[in-house]
Amino acid sequence: MAEATGRLAVGLLAGAPGLRILATSRQALDTEGEYRFPLEGLETAGEGAGAGEAEELFVARAAAVRPGFIL
Repeated sequence: MAEATGRLAVGLLAGAPGLRILATSRQALDTEGEYRFPLEGLETAGEGAGAGEAEELFVARAAAVRPGFIL
């Protein structure tokens, strides 16, 4: 699945040069220009719980590139 997702990302980026993709996964896409932020050891929220550390990091990263981002 990650290989197909990587090919999709490469195709989208080639067709839209200003496009930026923020993806979360347990496996790297191994595409050119990919930046990785390892999240090992972070707690995630259980169903019905508040945001865990991983969710908070995702929101912080998204808000850094899109001010006002709300999950």
